[in-house]
Amino acid sequence: ACSPPTAVAVPAATITPTTVQLTFTPSASGVTDYTATVTPAVTGSPFTVTASPFTITGLTPGTTYTVTLTTNCSGGGGSSTATLPVTFTTAFSCVTPTYAAVPYTQTFENTWITNCALRDVPSLNWKLTAGNDPDASFRRNDDGAAGNWTSNLYGYTPAGSNAGGTTSSFSARYHSGNVSPVTEFALFDLYANV
Repeated sequence: ACSPPTAVAVPAATITPTTVQLTFTPSASGVTDYTATVTPAVTGSPFTVTASPFTITGLTPGTTYTVTLTTNCSGGGGSSTATLPVTFTTAFSCVTPTYAAVPYTQTFENTWITNCALRDVPSLNWKLTAGNDPDASFRRNDDGAAGNWTSNLYGYTPAGSNAGGTTSSFSARYHSGNVSPVTEFALFDLYANV
C-alpha cells in the first residue's frame, strides 16, 4: 500500500464564498492520483486530484466543511488511509446595500438575513461593519450566537419600536462586553434614499 499525502491544508488566502484551494505534499511514490472527499458533500465530491494545489468548487457561502485526501496507489495497490480532516469555512457573499425609500420603519421583528456574516442585518438596506473582535458587532437582541458573542451580557438593547401603534418584541443590540481592545467599535448603517 502507498502512503497518504502530507501537509494537507486550505490556505486562508484562497478561501472565497464558493471555492478554496487544497494544497498538499504528494506521496513519495506509487501514486496514480488522489481522492479529495468534502463533507458536507458538494457537486463533484469526491474529486479526483492529480496535483497540488487543487481548486474545490461548488461550495456554499458561509459554510463549514472538512476535506480529506487518500492516495490511489498504482499497480493495483488499492488506496492509502485518509488524511486527518482539514476544516475550513467559506466566506460570505457581501451584497451592496440597497437604498430604502423614506419614510422608513424597521421593527426588527423579522429574522435577520445573512449578508457579510451570519444573520448580520435585518434587511439589505443595512450594512454591518463589525470590528475584528466578534464581540464588537450588532445582532438582533436575541441572537448573540450568530455573532459568536462570548456572552449575551453587556449589550445595549434599545426599547423595541412602537411603529404602527404596537410595540415590537425585538431590537438591534450592540454587544460591548469582552471587546478587546476597548477602543474597537462596530458600525451599523441604514442606507436611505433621501
